[in-house]
Amino acid sequence: MARSEFSVGEALLPILAAFIGCAGVSCSMARPVSVHSLQVSIPILPECWQGLSLDGYEVHWEDPAGQKRTSIMKPDEGLVVEVKRGCKQAILAYPLTAKARFRPFGALYPYDVAPETPGFISAQPDLLLFSSSSGYTAACAVALEKAGCDPWAFALDELHEVWEKKDCDPWQLATAEAASALMDASFGSGIFSAKATEVELPGEEAWWPESPFIQVGQVAGRKYACLPEGLNLLYGTDETLLVMVAGDETTMQRHSYAGTRCCLDCQTAAHSGGLQPAGGL
Repeated sequence: MARSEFSVGEALLPILAAFIGCAGVSCSMARPVSVHSLQVSIPILPECWQGLSLDGYEVHWEDPAGQKRTSIMKPDEGLVVEVKRGCKQAILAYPLTAKARFRPFGALYPYDVAPETPGFISAQPDLLLFSSSSGYTAACAVALEKAGCDPWAFALDELHEVWEKKDCDPWQLATAEAASALMDASFGSGIFSAKATEVELPGEEAWWPESPFIQVGQVAGRKYACLPEGLNLLYGTDETLLVMVAGDETTMQRHSYAGTRCCLDCQTAAHSGGLQPAGGL
């Protein structure tokens, strides 16, 4: 998935943007043409998150000065972020409730700028389209940066094709592992498994999986989720549910919430305290 050639077009993007801006934008504009204003556009929640009442989104991006920024966007409010025009970056938006933080939506700038955006610099913010697939890819980009690697040396805008062909949940693979596979050129469809186990969910309450890619359903009043191999986290109104899928064996453990560190606390408990058989709940 590495890029073998340097794109001249990409290199000229900031220069062309500045040229177009000088030609088509009034000099009275306070914002310099090197700054790109973007309206955050979050998609409709996936089926597995239907009925989930969100408090907002935790948005992470890098401003034109190269500083890391974070802002909370309320569901009924918009958010405009400013970035350095033409400079690639991964932007993340984590869905939040009072007790939980779900896997993020994401956007790859400038690839995910709305295609209907006019070909000139406007005084109005352009739409930046977030998605579940770009959420995993953007998180991989962050993992590559943490590993000291330039994420844009890889074709990140094409990464989603790998798991979409298998119609699977990419979050089954930790982003640090995905970054490692990209760096040693072993990243491919073989590192994702299309296998998902149908797991009946306990009780009558609603359960929302941490990942937006999980398929859920209900048959004769019995709710289920199709979960990939490994440790899966689901959030309820008052509890969390850990489900470990290992081959043909499925085990579960329920936890009360422990503040905003619920996810980390649950994973620690899963490794230290063991999980209870699914049939026992």
